[in-house]
Amino acid sequence: MVYREGGPGSAQGLTPWAAFTLAPDDKVNTNPYTVSGGLQYRGPIPSRDDDTASLGVYYGKFSDQLEDQNGETVIEVDYLAQLTPWLYVMPDFQYVIRPNGDSDIDNAAVFGAEIGIDF
Repeated sequence: MVYREGGPGSAQGLTPWAAFTLAPDDKVNTNPYTVSGGLQYRGPIPSRDDDTASLGVYYGKFSDQLEDQNGETVIEVDYLAQLTPWLYVMPDFQYVIRPNGDSDIDNAAVFGAEIGIDF
């Protein structure tokens, strides 16, 4: 966490994240490597301490064994609204640049949502 709201021990604030995966045998692996990173903010709205807003960017390089496929980039934004201690709703938006690594395919806007129930 790079910024914390509410003092020591508070779960509210801004957290950056990053990931790198490597599976170098491109004769076997469709994506020999991926790079991703983003930001997550817990409690972005006053009185909504358990909500989380997130922004992520992902890039995946396709195997050289696949014709006409280079890399794909995804930009994702979502907001998890914790409605009760046991129920959340998370709308999600993704913008996919070069879907399937193919420049002949138009970029795509993808909308979705997730509902979580904790028993």
